[in-house]
Amino acid sequence: MPKKKTVFIFAYYSMKDPVFQSAVLPYFRKFPDSEKFRFVLLTFEQKIYDCTTEEKKKIKEELKDDNILWYNTRWHSGRFKMIKKAFDFIWGILFSCFLIFKFRAKAVYSEGFPGAVIGHYISMLTFSKHMVHTFEPHADYYIENGSWKENSWEARLLKYFEKKIAARCTYIFTATNGMIERIKSWGVNTACYRVPSCVDLDLFKYDEDSRNKIRSELNISEDEILLTYLGKSGGYYWEE
Repeated sequence: MPKKKTVFIFAYYSMKDPVFQSAVLPYFRKFPDSEKFRFVLLTFEQKIYDCTTEEKKKIKEELKDDNILWYNTRWHSGRFKMIKKAFDFIWGILFSCFLIFKFRAKAVYSEGFPGAVIGHYISMLTFSKHMVHTFEPHADYYIENGSWKENSWEARLLKYFEKKIAARCTYIFTATNGMIERIKSWGVNTACYRVPSCVDLDLFKYDEDSRNKIRSELNISEDEILLTYLGKSGGYYWEE
């Protein structure tokens, strides 16, 4: 039997984080030609998404069926945030390098920012290929919503890393052709692929009985239009 190719997944998310569950993990569950690959996953667990010991055991067993080995560590934030984030940065790199060398992974997959920043240094230290999914102009998002000023050190630093990471990584996956054109305008020759947001049509499908049942429970009449937001709220995703 041929040896499996090992890919290290650096996810600066918690296992139960809705963004991770919807935008990261599905790509590796039931992976095509899964018998040829092994995935080593590292997540950072936040208190609000804590799993019990039994839940972790169950999740690990389920992920093993998809050739995913799950490791986790603690996410740090709150008071003295800069110090805690520096710890996450250093510890994340060290733990990741250990897992990569242990399982002889040849590629690092990271998701968005700041995960891509840490993934960038992990791939350099381990001489691995780097793949970035959801490569987006996050600095611009924070500027546009008023969180950062355009000339703030945070915005300038992140914009610097966006170009630096794009220049070195092997593959970039982003949602729009516009972002690909923007990356190419930086003089980058990295292979870029457009990967739009997708849903599993076997999981999300129209069901008349379920529709009527839920509308009845929520006292929504047949002639009312119902809009549903299935994303995350709180923090950067404003509740207002």
